[in-house]
Amino acid sequence: MSTILLALVAGCTSFNRPSDVAFKFPQASCGDREAGAEGSEVAVFIDYGDLAVLRRYYCADAFSTTRTETGKYTVQLASFSERQKALEFAKAVGGEIGRPRSPGDTLTSPPPTQPSAIATASEVPATSRAISEAELGEKYPFTVPEGTVRCATEYGAAVVFVTPDGTEYGVNGTADASKQFKDIHPIWKDDPRPGYAKVSLGSVIHMGLDLCKNAREQQ
Repeated sequence: MSTILLALVAGCTSFNRPSDVAFKFPQASCGDREAGAEGSEVAVFIDYGDLAVLRRYYCADAFSTTRTETGKYTVQLASFSERQKALEFAKAVGGEIGRPRSPGDTLTSPPPTQPSAIATASEVPATSRAISEAELGEKYPFTVPEGTVRCATEYGAAVVFVTPDGTEYGVNGTADASKQFKDIHPIWKDDPRPGYAKVSLGSVIHMGLDLCKNAREQQ
């Protein structure tokens, strides 16, 4: 069970101080509305996400579909009645918000030409891959310009970021719980956007969990 803690700046409150919003994963069902239910105003998506990984580690009721706005293959993780709730959840998982779809629009698999930021098992060793700020752009969450993401399978699905000097930092809750890796906060990049405390770790966590999945499949 992993926990992602986000420090969000409270808007227009009398104290004007940050508050903590906690999301615990995995969940049997995410959001406050069933997919496609009346009253659903906004949904959270991860474009070109791995459905099996997202169901296992985040939301068991996630489903694949296409974005109404862009036509992209995507995974819808949750549906909410309020936009702010959806925004907070999207920050936690590294996703985006948009118009909700219904399970009737489900796709069985992504199109074969889909772009992906996650390397396949044939391209890199099963439990690690190199990443950089040049590759991920604004979604790159570290002050160190490059490094390696790996799944520390010896501690379960522990996602770890390794800097060029060999220092290993725990990225997800499983890695933190193992107490074998350094705290990520010293190299976790601030998000310059108003109301955002840190750049989401979601993209790196997704990569790491996919590496964990590859490792399990090759065992």
